[in-house]
Amino acid sequence: LDPRNNAADLVWFPTTFPPQLRVVISCARGLSYDIFSKRGCTTQLVDPLPEAERKSLLRLYLKQMSKKLEEKQEFTISGATQTENPRFLLTLLDDVAVDVEFEGLEKKINTDLHAQTTAELYEIVLERIERDFNPKSEGFVATFFSLVWAARRGLYLTTELAPIMDS
Repeated sequence: LDPRNNAADLVWFPTTFPPQLRVVISCARGLSYDIFSKRGCTTQLVDPLPEAERKSLLRLYLKQMSKKLEEKQEFTISGATQTENPRFLLTLLDDVAVDVEFEGLEKKINTDLHAQTTAELYEIVLERIERDFNPKSEGFVATFFSLVWAARRGLYLTTELAPIMDS
C-alpha cells in the first residue's frame, strides 16, 4: 500500500463483512499485518520459498511459455534471496521470458536481480516496457498508468487511450 495518506493503517478497510462473504488478503509483515492480527483476522504466514522449490517453480513456469534457461542462469535466479518471495520470482520470470535476445539474457537477469524488493523490480520492468513500447515517448508508462489510476469507471480504448498510444 502506498504510505501516503496513511493507507497502511487500514482505517478505510471494512472491519466487518456479510457472513456469506470470505475475504482473502495478502500483505507482508508490518503495520497492515499487525492491524489485521489485532482485528482478530485469521492469518497464515507464508514461508519464503526454499531454493529447490524456486528452481522447480522456475522450470515449470517457463516451460508453460515454451522457454528454458541454461543451468547457470537457473542457479543465479534460484540462488538469489529476493526470489524467496514468489511474487518477485514470477515477475522476474515474466520479464525474462519476453526477452527474445539470448545473448543479452545474462545481463537482463543480473539487472533484474539488482532490485532488492518487488517494488524495485516493478520499476525496472516498467522502464523496460516504456523502452520497448515506444523509446521516443519518454513518460508514456507514467502517463498511461496515471490515466488508469484517475479513471474511476475505466477508460475506452478507442476514444480515450488510443490517442495517447498513437502519439
